[in-house]
Amino acid sequence: LLLERMKKSSQPESQMRTTCESAFAALQELNSEVNERVRQMEARLHMTAVLLLVEGVDHLIEAGRLLHLEALVDMKSPTASTLNAWGRRATYKWYVFSDYLLVCRPKGEGFAKKALWPLAALRVAAANTTPPETHASFAKKPERDKSERDKAEVFRVWHEEKEKPLGEFKCWAQSETDMLAVVQRLQVLIDAAVEQRDDMIQRGMNRLTLEG
Repeated sequence: LLLERMKKSSQPESQMRTTCESAFAALQELNSEVNERVRQMEARLHMTAVLLLVEGVDHLIEAGRLLHLEALVDMKSPTASTLNAWGRRATYKWYVFSDYLLVCRPKGEGFAKKALWPLAALRVAAANTTPPETHASFAKKPERDKSERDKAEVFRVWHEEKEKPLGEFKCWAQSETDMLAVVQRLQVLIDAAVEQRDDMIQRGMNRLTLEG
């Protein structure tokens, strides 16, 4: 405020005006940097608190990992038996990190780990979008329920690693708005994870070429 008043009281194009403007701009930049660091620290603290509350995932606490999204999502595998937990529609808590999707099931007042999948191997699509036939697990799909085919809150997630096929999961967000937010954000994070994975593979190949 003092710099702002000094700038207003100084003559246009004077040295005082120039000095005040430079100092004011530097303070604004510093304030933005401090706010961003505080935001990042709060985000890391929240991520750490989440991971400590879920049994068996404390190894995910790393400085470079960030928690980008939390959502309540109903899930069901159309190809799984109803005797299997995935074969029945149930509500799960999603924690989407920069490189993993952590799926948790309700347990008491909290959540327990159900699945942990690398984002680089996942694909996501909004309702009524058929996933590509990338694995034999998609060769025989059951006929989709017509009563659910056009529901706007439905989306699908599937796994593209042929060595560990997980098949396709039908997912229900809390609303169409939530579905769009989850799908769009998840797609951005998946693209980033794939790019990072491919870059690491390429660097490894380049290193082997140089050593050879």
